[in-house]
Amino acid sequence: MLLTSHMNYTADLMMAWAWGFTTLFGSVIPYFYGFYMTILLIHRERRDFEDCKRKYGDDWDKYVARVPYGFIPYIY
Repeated sequence: MLLTSHMNYTADLMMAWAWGFTTLFGSVIPYFYGFYMTILLIHRERRDFEDCKRKYGDDWDKYVARVPYGFIPYIY
């Protein structure tokens, strides 16, 4: 059973944060990319959800029942 509807977004977020973490905590600047990607992808996921709900109606509700999470299983 697939638990997340946007596995590619999850991988994008992991890469963005990993690149920041390679610099440890000497500066906050490398983390801006991770923050930017997080905000961008959460907004995009919510927009996609609303678009699919309008387009697919009851079929979308069935899909969401089978795939309840957007990015991280059991969290979001």
